[in-house]
Amino acid sequence: MQPVRTVLRGLALRQMDDGWSTAAVGANLGLSAKAVWQIGKRYLEGGLERALFDASRPGKAQALD
Repeated sequence: MQPVRTVLRGLALRQMDDGWSTAAVGANLGLSAKAVWQIGKRYLEGGLERALFDASRPGKAQALD
């Protein structure tokens, strides 16, 4: 099972590929047009993996494992 965020990003890419505008995709999926635009930008710059999944973020070590 995939996280909802990943599925929504995949659907956004699919709809943009079908010719939908960023505003239409956002309205259809409950995302902002800016978020949809960023998904498309990440796809163009880094491919499918980059568009679907978040990059790891440096930060505090987990307290529990």
